[in-house]
Amino acid sequence: MHFDRRSAPVRKERTAMKYAFDNANLIDGTQDMRVQPGLCVLTDGETITDIVPAGTAPAGYKRIDLHGRYLLPGLINMHVHLAGNGKIQKKQRDLETLVRRILSNPVSRAVAYRMVCSFARTELLGGVTTIRTVGGLDTFDTRLRDEIRAGRRIGPRVLAANEAISVPGGHMAGSVAIAARTVDEALAQVDAVHAQGADLVKLFPAAALGPAYLKAVRSPISHVRIMAVGGINEKNAAEFLKAGAVGLGVGGNLANRQWIADGAFEKITQTAQALVAAVRTAE
Repeated sequence: MHFDRRSAPVRKERTAMKYAFDNANLIDGTQDMRVQPGLCVLTDGETITDIVPAGTAPAGYKRIDLHGRYLLPGLINMHVHLAGNGKIQKKQRDLETLVRRILSNPVSRAVAYRMVCSFARTELLGGVTTIRTVGGLDTFDTRLRDEIRAGRRIGPRVLAANEAISVPGGHMAGSVAIAARTVDEALAQVDAVHAQGADLVKLFPAAALGPAYLKAVRSPISHVRIMAVGGINEKNAAEFLKAGAVGLGVGGNLANRQWIADGAFEKITQTAQALVAAVRTAE
């Protein structure tokens, strides 16, 4: 990580517990994803130490009988805006005005933060153990991340971005992203988010701005982790990585709605393979 955590809350030391999750139907996350019945998963703290036949857990483990329930690795949600619940809005709202009103009042601000915390908790209860935020309200994301780490909130591991960088009139501008009119304004936002302890900064729409823009932003602050999102495809992915992006976000160019409607899932597979091949050329 490339940020200063000295101002973050101190995480309380916890005594590591050994658990035996017995009589599980295990889905281990491998390519075939075949259910493996009759197993026991042994953990020590946050580490899986072994997988043994059901009923053979060694002494020293607290046994939890799953009675044949399914056990699988925690899911990772790589694109999260904790300021929203993820539901599709039928009516377009003026999010910029709404966010400005929410953050201008201490009461509404506190209510909004409680909602953000509840959305994170819902992610965890749904089986998502790690999330990456890509645009949020003020410093809510890093604040929640630190409170979860300190044991004061229930939620998944959080890679926090706080407010993203967009352009005037661009996606999220004024709500969960600032609208940077110049490279200098983008740099100022990167500095601000970095000072807040963010794990990364989201740049959107990357394709419209171009790899040169990203390189210019990173030049004086190469230690900051910037993620490029928006218009990324197999033709430009490698260029953004070479310009200094630590990660890429791919949406409509991969999960094409028409392909999904047509059931042409092989096209999604082929595009994903092309993206992977493009990324490897930048290594």
